[in-house]
Amino acid sequence: MRSGFSVPTKDHARHAMPSPRGSLDLESPLILSRNNSLTDALRKLLTIQAFDEETPGNDAFRMGTWLGLLAASYGTQRLACKWHLPADCIVEMDALETFTNLTVLGLMGIVLAWLVGLVMTPRFSFLFSGARWYFSLLLLSVPLVYSILSDVPAFQHDFRDLPSWSWPFIALIAAVLLMVVGVLGFHLLWAYQSRHLTKYLLPRCTILGYCGMGLITLSGKGHAIHFHHLYVGLALAMWADANHMLSAALLAIGAGIFCQGLGAYSFAPAILPLGCFDTPSAELLNCTFTGDSPFALRFCPLAGGVAMDHSCRAALE
Repeated sequence: MRSGFSVPTKDHARHAMPSPRGSLDLESPLILSRNNSLTDALRKLLTIQAFDEETPGNDAFRMGTWLGLLAASYGTQRLACKWHLPADCIVEMDALETFTNLTVLGLMGIVLAWLVGLVMTPRFSFLFSGARWYFSLLLLSVPLVYSILSDVPAFQHDFRDLPSWSWPFIALIAAVLLMVVGVLGFHLLWAYQSRHLTKYLLPRCTILGYCGMGLITLSGKGHAIHFHHLYVGLALAMWADANHMLSAALLAIGAGIFCQGLGAYSFAPAILPLGCFDTPSAELLNCTFTGDSPFALRFCPLAGGVAMDHSCRAALE
């Protein structure tokens, strides 16, 4: 009889160790039996696709889940527009406008997922676990809540017209700014304690710096700047990469504001040529122009970025 001890093989260790994913045995084949229902098999398949690093296509599955949630949030706002929430919502959108919005939603969603690490297993499993049920619910409900608040007369003010601000609006803005500063400060501290502050700041500051330089450069060269709130939502959500409740809430609120702006008012670039005018979404505009002397007209499409341009069709009488 040989003395000493034996080292367990890989197969022995695999079956001896408890499954890290709960009661699901992910090593056994997906065979339906009396003790293995269709629901259990489907749950096992989804769990493997979502959390197993070695499964082919797992990144695409997680990205698709995230983009599907964004599309559902966008759809929530489009449904709210049928009940005129908010009151100035674009109720009817043509196929081109819808295609443009969904294209922007997908592209921005992919960039945001990369910034907050949603294609990584730990991050995805944190946000889409049962313990974080509030994340998806918050992302779906933010567009509706934002639309309701935007219809409150006390909150209907132009950010560029400071003298017209009411005290309730000032209090709301102050409270929001304090919360934003606090949450962003928490994320900076989190990144510092995790020893990756430089990696955390570099991509975000690069994106914001690039956009800021573009706005500054073009604002004085025949262009008008209008910073739509959908961009504010993206700017907030891009900082939320910590596995913490505050970070999950920040990501859901920021992405929800982005979906609300896109669903209620459609995509619009932040930089427009001066001399152009905006119109509601319509299939036909009947316009009448008069003048003391002959004149020429120039119609400017809402051009910008990778999205397709919207066109204005006018019938002159």
